[in-house]
Amino acid sequence: MKKIIAIALIATMLMTGEAVMAAPKTDSASQTQAPKKWDSTLQTPEIIQQQTDKIEAAEGVVTNDSKKLEETIFHIEIQNTKNRYRTFKGNITDNTTWEFEDWYVDGSYQGYMGSDSFSMTLDTAQFGVGIHKIEVEVVDDEDNNDTLEIQFATYIYSKSSNKPSYYTTFSNCLYFKAPYISNYDYSGYGLCIKKNGKWYATNTKNSSQIIGSYETMRIKKLKGNKKYQLRTFYTALKDGYSFNGPLSKTVTVKTGPKKKPPVKKIYTKNAKVHSYTFSIYYPSLGIIRYYRSYYTTFTAVVKMKKKPKCKGIWIGSKKVKGNKKTYKTKFSISGKLKGKKLKFAVQSYGSNVYGAYSPVYKKKVKIKGKKKK
Repeated sequence: MKKIIAIALIATMLMTGEAVMAAPKTDSASQTQAPKKWDSTLQTPEIIQQQTDKIEAAEGVVTNDSKKLEETIFHIEIQNTKNRYRTFKGNITDNTTWEFEDWYVDGSYQGYMGSDSFSMTLDTAQFGVGIHKIEVEVVDDEDNNDTLEIQFATYIYSKSSNKPSYYTTFSNCLYFKAPYISNYDYSGYGLCIKKNGKWYATNTKNSSQIIGSYETMRIKKLKGNKKYQLRTFYTALKDGYSFNGPLSKTVTVKTGPKKKPPVKKIYTKNAKVHSYTFSIYYPSLGIIRYYRSYYTTFTAVVKMKKKPKCKGIWIGSKKVKGNKKTYKTKFSISGKLKGKKLKFAVQSYGSNVYGAYSPVYKKKVKIKGKKKK
């Protein structure tokens, strides 16, 4: 009942009044170190795949716009198809009255040729990732004309901007949060993980499986207490095809232990209930009202059966450093908790950078004060 009254008072304060004194900071005994499930997109590692064969099949196809002429009269080809700088060559094979004139890339005018042959080299990266179309106009001395079309692909040529840096590991999975993507040409990031000598990544066949800016992805089915190598790459879905960029530098991480921390006992001591008074000013009424609230301070002690072989442990929301058999930390939690049971969560961590968290040990513990002499 008291909790309901306190909540009602706080709600009233937020809607109608202004607090003159702030409440003390409160801790949590049951908090765990894990992202919320609804903050992540569940992914199963699959072998990294770029649709190279499909993309190359879409290149180099020459078509006539109006179909007035025999296709054997013209010859156009693409050279250096996997390089950033592509060479396009064309010639008229058996009719000297025809010549190449204006040419375009994706409808943008590029220049005039005025010859029965041409050779041009393009920096294809300037046209962005995807499938692009070159159009070449041909005209004869009787003003007959036609337009030839040839497609080429532009890949992602730059490396990923950063190696993996937003990640957290657990005993059987890891979470990766993609950084901001500043290049509008890229759809998102891919995260690679090395397993059995091969690089695996999320499947990039459709847009729902690509990591966008600040999105979180979970890679599951990992083994506990094992090292894994990670790399990132840009990825883009353009014109119905999947384009992946080069892989970034490698980062090595380790998953957390398979088992929960070897907790022997959890107990509390020195519990004390405190009270404080706060006031709320109600502008519409022109009055100040005073209220009393409570919080409990105590020391939590966690004893281990053996040293957990870690950098430290989390007891609820409190981080305690060290690899030892006894851990102590102080709590301050809202409410009158002395004599009541409270759920505690204990979790070890193996890295200050990426966590390497263990499974969670949970237990309800009675909040006790000083023993009477």
